[in-house]
Amino acid sequence: MTLIALLLIGIGGYFALLSLNIPFLTTVNTNDAILIMIGSILIIYGYISKDGHNVFGGTIVVLLGIHFYSSSTYKFWIDHWTIYVGIIGLAFMSRYIMTRKGFFTGFILTIAPFFILFSNHISIEQDWILTFNNVSKNIWPLICIIFGIILLKRK
Repeated sequence: MTLIALLLIGIGGYFALLSLNIPFLTTVNTNDAILIMIGSILIIYGYISKDGHNVFGGTIVVLLGIHFYSSSTYKFWIDHWTIYVGIIGLAFMSRYIMTRKGFFTGFILTIAPFFILFSNHISIEQDWILTFNNVSKNIWPLICIIFGIILLKRK
């Protein structure tokens, strides 16, 4: 019931502000703003109800709304598939703040996109990153298997 109340207040408040013709709000796409608002409400509700799943889902929805808005508004914004992996990683990290679960997954999913995204734009002075990237392409499946075995042994 609290979630529905928060959603109704958020949607009503957004459209009331939109009708006031506030300059910033008139430039924001309604779909992006609604995504950001619904995600924010899910995060707030997740903290109120102490439910990490709502925080996780809300973070994904907020970050997708910010990404969609920014990629259509700012020319410098990167629109690459790795952004979505990073969004999921940040959602794991936000859930970790509340539940203390999922840090390793969030950390890997947040950091890995940077290696993939910027590996093609590296100068000669930074070729050690390319070497690391090339070596890690061959080793990461083995590392995943080892960590999987370790996690199975821990349970």
